[in-house]
Amino acid sequence: TQNMREHMTLSRKMIAEMQKDHGINGWLNAYITWCRQGHTFESFRCGVHKQTVKNRFDQITTALNDGWVEQHVYLPSVREWLDTNNNLTTCSTQTLTIREAYPSKVFFMVDGSYTQIFVPNTDVIARKKMYQGKHKCHAVSWFIVCMPNGRIIYMSPCYESEIGDKEAWDSQTEFHQRLHTQYPASAFVVDGTVYIPCMGGDKAYPRMKLPGTHWRKHTTKTSASAADRNDPTSVIDPAIAVHRAVVERIIGRLKKWGILNNMPYISRQSFADLSQLFQVLAALTNYEVFVDKQISSL
Repeated sequence: TQNMREHMTLSRKMIAEMQKDHGINGWLNAYITWCRQGHTFESFRCGVHKQTVKNRFDQITTALNDGWVEQHVYLPSVREWLDTNNNLTTCSTQTLTIREAYPSKVFFMVDGSYTQIFVPNTDVIARKKMYQGKHKCHAVSWFIVCMPNGRIIYMSPCYESEIGDKEAWDSQTEFHQRLHTQYPASAFVVDGTVYIPCMGGDKAYPRMKLPGTHWRKHTTKTSASAADRNDPTSVIDPAIAVHRAVVERIIGRLKKWGILNNMPYISRQSFADLSQLFQVLAALTNYEVFVDKQISSL
């Protein structure tokens, strides 16, 4: 909570209101517990009405997005990216780390996932848009981009589940521009060595947009399309699968936050509010994995 307080933005009014009952640390502890365990607001028997609890948590989510999240979910420098490796000590089929296997390349890994919701109580079109055909349920979808060690560097906004992984990726033009700006080709000439920035994905990402002509993508498989097979920016590389698995594992860690299993709450939230919550959960996941593993004991 101290780390949160140092980087989140709290208004004077919000501070005064929190200090009236349980204090800022008390509310932050309750908020983290809510994220981890997914309690209903009624279960917080802290002497305040459940609507007050909800309002406080909504305020904290907004405040954390204004400062704290970007301290933990950010684009690394090229040097930090080059210095990042993965750990394959538990892998029986591959002994080389990603830096050893691809010495002239650096990778981000991308993958999409979903969070189940109740069937929308709206019109047929809205229900169709939220239907997740692969998993046969209604859901909100999202994707993450991470480094080879699992650190999340981007959490997408939430979107309708009828949108495919590649379409969702291609729609994030602001993120593509950030990648383009931060990682020009000249940045990858380091100590006389030229490196190639790459995206690692599965077959759901054929011909995905890349931030620049100097980027390449490695996919575990190709689709049946001849255009996908002949894409000059794409490398069909089954060997990347063992390294790309890190993004699936970090999605698993992200989904351990119990609030994502609170379907009554998740189902009632707007895309904007859910997206803010997911930003916080991505930052909490990075904090848990790379800073303070005690969070997992909550």
